[in-house]
Amino acid sequence: MKIGICGVGTVGASLISLIKKNQDEIGRKLEDEIVIHQVALRRENPQCDLTGINITNDIYEVAKNPNIDVLVELIGGTEDAKDLVLLAVKNKKHVVTANKALIAMHGSEIFSAARQMGVCVLFEAAVAGGIPIIKSIREGLVGNIISRIAGILNGTSNFILSEMASKKQPRAFDEVLKEAQKKGYAEADPSFDVNGIDAAHKIVILAMIGFGIKVQFEAVQIEGISEICLEDISLIDEFGFSLKPLAVAFRISDGISLRVYPAMIEKEKVFSKVDGVTNAVLVEGCSVGETLYVGPGAGGDATASSVISDLVHLSRGTNIPNEGFFDLNEAPTIEDSSIDTASYVRLDVKNITGVMASIASVLKKNGIGIESIIQREVSETIARIAIITSIVNEKVLDESLRQLDELLAVISAPTKIRIFKS
Repeated sequence: MKIGICGVGTVGASLISLIKKNQDEIGRKLEDEIVIHQVALRRENPQCDLTGINITNDIYEVAKNPNIDVLVELIGGTEDAKDLVLLAVKNKKHVVTANKALIAMHGSEIFSAARQMGVCVLFEAAVAGGIPIIKSIREGLVGNIISRIAGILNGTSNFILSEMASKKQPRAFDEVLKEAQKKGYAEADPSFDVNGIDAAHKIVILAMIGFGIKVQFEAVQIEGISEICLEDISLIDEFGFSLKPLAVAFRISDGISLRVYPAMIEKEKVFSKVDGVTNAVLVEGCSVGETLYVGPGAGGDATASSVISDLVHLSRGTNIPNEGFFDLNEAPTIEDSSIDTASYVRLDVKNITGVMASIASVLKKNGIGIESIIQREVSETIARIAIITSIVNEKVLDESLRQLDELLAVISAPTKIRIFKS
């Protein structure tokens, strides 16, 4: 099976290296050898040995090369990648990609074209790096109706929150972000990671596969982690929770919910112990219950491992169904206002008598119970109150927070962080 690789950055270089290094092991599992026939690159990568490989600077040349069976798209972005993949499909080539934005934004068009041309587009590497989550949902859990998918899908955000909560050396967001950039865990412009866009692309893909529904990226409600402060990290820890950057998709009879947000998870849960740049995905099925998949979510070797998995699948001639995003079922998106959840609420207030009674009165009036409370004196004039609420409709809670913000004793707008139950 002759493959053409477009893009020789971190993942492309790792893919070429792994195919060469593990050739015997890969070949042991196949009837046909995987051969790198051509590579397209925009700039040289000194870390990549391309000896004996046909090299071009034109990615579209690979898509039109009649000797290539499978095009591997690793250039990133969406517009050029979309044109490249559609051209490869038009020329009846299978495609393997690690491009989550491409699949999330243009999956419908790409898979429609692939079905018409009788080829496959595989994308195991697009979500959760080295975790085989696409195959696990599509094949391992095929007998289940999936009701919920929740993931720590962005290693940069998980690293930042883990380091902010470090017992040895807790540090503020900006300081940890600089360390993440220095270590190569975050880009020079980290906005896609810390603002939740990267995780949103991935949860769209998982929801389409897991639920069999059409999902528009714009339907995802996204909250980043840049506003998280050390004061909240400390209080959350005291309540017995860890804070994680979650991407969550679930469905009920009314429709589906797609959200990316920082969430509290009880410390005794395995999910809460996934730290650093590691990813984790929880999938809940009607028969199997909750299953949890943990592993490296990024990095050249981990992502290249998933690319090789798709290449092996194709080389075996397995009858792999295209994920036909063009003929999935329609499902309405549920707004936050119709979701019930428990939450953490933190208020900085004037350190005067009767403040807590006023806060409790507002919550009680709106039918919100107080499960736990921590009150600290910040200074002679300021107190900090943190509350774990009962499970309540988010619209009701948000209206209650608006009312609390209007109290004369409240110094700044209340902070809200949701609690994730598994």
